[in-house]
Parts: sequence; structure tokens; C-alpha cells
Amino acid sequence: MVSFVPRGRQPEPADTNDEGAPMKTRLLIVTTTILLVAAACSGDDTSTTDTSEQQSGSTTSTSVDGRVIDDVDINPGDFTNPTQVTNSLYPVSEVTYAVMLGEDEGEPLRVEVALTPDVKTIEWADSSTETVVSQFIGLIDGQLTEVAYDWFAQDDAGNVWYFGEDVFNYEAGVVANMDGTWIAGEDGPPGMIMPADPRVGDIYHPENIPDLVYEEDLVVSTSETVEGPSGPIEGAMLVQETVEGTIEEKYWAPGYGEFHAIVPGTEDVKVVFALPNDAQAEPVPPELRDLQQGAAEAYDQAVGEDWEALTAAFADLQSDWETYDPGSRSVLPEAFVSAVDQALTALDTATTDHDPEAAAEAAVALELGVVDVMMTHGDPEDVQRIGALSRRLELEATAEDPGAAANTVAMIASLWARGSGSVSDPSGIDEAVETLESAAADEDFAALVEGAIALRDRLPAAG
Repeated sequence: MVSFVPRGRQPEPADTNDEGAPMKTRLLIVTTTILLVAAACSGDDTSTTDTSEQQSGSTTSTSVDGRVIDDVDINPGDFTNPTQVTNSLYPVSEVTYAVMLGEDEGEPLRVEVALTPDVKTIEWADSSTETVVSQFIGLIDGQLTEVAYDWFAQDDAGNVWYFGEDVFNYEAGVVANMDGTWIAGEDGPPGMIMPADPRVGDIYHPENIPDLVYEEDLVVSTSETVEGPSGPIEGAMLVQETVEGTIEEKYWAPGYGEFHAIVPGTEDVKVVFALPNDAQAEPVPPELRDLQQGAAEAYDQAVGEDWEALTAAFADLQSDWETYDPGSRSVLPEAFVSAVDQALTALDTATTDHDPEAAAEAAVALELGVVDVMMTHGDPEDVQRIGALSRRLELEATAEDPGAAANTVAMIASLWARGSGSVSDPSGIDEAVETLESAAADEDFAALVEGAIALRDRLPAAG
């Protein structure tokens, strides 16, 4: 999770040695003055950088005196209360869910980071440390590219340490490899991911196992102002992160943690919503629940080609969306509003054209868009999201598209892995998800259709 570049698409190293083997990163470790080629700020710790200039890909050169700060001896005895990760620039224990949106090589990128209820005990240095478990999901153009489970702990001084991760890199809905997986103690030491008191020029290593995983961070500024979902955030930190010759610029925002990542010309992704930070005060209003349930019913009407009922239902859907409080709508991420608007337009067109496939797809897109909006009222709504995905799976299985179906099953399984704790008796859903995974592996489309319906029948009703 440390780098937003999907691990299955890591860029080639910039340099090789005479034998053609990748050279190790040459910057920062032993230098005392570092030339930053991709920083868009002055490096003055008392100034505020215009983030719009940063986003434009400015290449102002800046010199910063660098000093390594993580070359210290740490041991399990330094972690008295490790699962309370409350460092203001990396508050993993406090931010329960975040959505990041942007682009990766011109394609839409969505990243979801969710705190899980799990605690993982890491054996290292002849003892052990309990760690917080965070789930990372990355999607490019709607396709699952990575799921990772990351392990963090905070020491008594307030530094946050990265103890490793299980990484699952996906291609066409199937795990292609687990590149990037590592665990402290077995593979090497934990890595510092956030200092307790970062200062300009600090150098530290979130992943610090050469020849396996290695990242190097240089603090460029600690006085940035970034535009957050709920307004400007002062005191953000800007780092330059070097991974295999690729330089990534990252902003860390107080109360949010990792906030904005930029690989100039390749990737740009930032937080558009986080819980509980940006949750609306009111619970999900009735019109949104009606809109979500109406979209599910519209799917059934489209599949059944009941155009009279669907035409009438569309009018209700449009009304529910228009009734939704304009005050609430005004604070939504633009992408969330746009997704609902576009899905409604597509559903209207498909209904007019009596196109059942397009209408069913639009109904699913509408439901997923509405679930994102519902989420802004305080809950990730994973159960409702799984229900919408089960309808999408039906369409993909009916079309006998193995890659699309496997991708959706993998998404369902990933969401259920983090959302099962919200259901009082998850056993029936566990079984349904396992059935879907087996059917997807066998490319058994009939079983996928049956399994999608069975899963939906076992999901609890909306609150």
C-alpha cells in the first residue's frame, strides 16, 4: 500500500549496471545534499505551496539537506500500545475508510483503504508486536488490480512502523502473483512509514529490505496546504518517494494520512472522501434508500423487459434523486454526483430504446453510484455494494464473459472480507461467496448465475 503504483505494473528501473542488472537507488542514503528534480515547492518549512502548481507537473529544482532518521535500534519493547496508531499524519486507527480517485496512465483509478477489525501479531526480534490490519483495494478502469493487507504499529515515541503486507496482484479477476509480499522478522526489519515529528530533510524507509522491497522517502516540506473533501487542510507534509528509480510525490494530510500521490505523467490520485472525517451529520435519508432499492428493482424490470413498469419506475428514480437535499449534494465528491447523473441518463436512453442489456447495466451502475452517495452519510455500505455487484455478476455470467465474472467475484470476496463483521451471522454469506469463487474458477456460468441470486437472498435487508 505504500506506493500507489500497482505492483503488477511497476515501471522498469531507470538505470542498469554494465551487466544489464537493475542498479539500486543511488539517491539519498549517503548524500547530505539532495537535488530534487520533481518538487514543486521551495522546500522552505515556513511557506505554503500552491498545490495547483504541484498538480500541473512543475519541475522546480530544490536542494534539501538530508539526514537518515530511521537508522535506530528498535525492538518489541518499544511498542507498549502498538495498535493505537494515532500519529496525526498517519492515523490508521482513526480513519476507518477512504476513497481515492484519479488516473493511472490515462485510465480511471480508484483506491479504497479500509481499517479492518483484525489484529495481526508479528514475531520479530525474539518477541512479538500486535499490528493494525488495513485493507487496500486498487481498481483501474473498474478492473481489480490489487488487494493488500498491510500491518502497522506505533511505537512509544509516536513513530509509525510498517510490518509488512500480504499482496494479491490480479489479472482478469485471477491472482497473477503475490509480488511485494513481505513480513517483518522473517524477511527483514520493519520500516518507518511516518516519523513522530517529521522535519524537512528527514530520510526514512517505509520498506527497507533491499532486493525484496525498498522505498526511500525524503521530507520536502511540512507546511503544505491541500484542498480536502471538507475544505483546506493546513500542515500537510510533502515527501519525495523513490522506488526502483521512479520518483513519486506524496502529500500526507493531518487527520487523513496518505492524501495525494503523483507520478508526473503517469499517475495522479487523491482522497475524495474519508470516514469519519467527511461524514455528513444526517443518517442516510429515505429518498436515497428508495433510490438504491428502486435501482435494484429497475434491474429486474430490465431483465424481464417490463418496459411499462420500468418507464414508471424511472420517473420515481429521477424524483428521488432530485429530492435528495441540495445541501447534502453540494458537499459530495463531484465524481459521485456525476456517476449517478450519467447512470440515470443511460437508463433513460436504454428504456426508451427497449434495450434490456443496456438498461440492466445502467441500473447496476446507478445502484453502485447511489451506494457511494449513501456512504457519505457514515458507513461504507459494503453489504449494499455486494448486492449491486451480484446483479452485475448475473449479467456477466449470462454473457459468458469469464474475465469480467471473475473480476466481479474477486471484488465481492474482497468487500466481504472487510465487511463480514457488520453482519450478525455471516456463515451463510461465507458459503455463498466460496461457491461463487469455485464457480468462477471453473467458468461454470450457470452456477455463477445461481450463486449470485443465492448470495443476494442471504444478504441482510437495508437498514
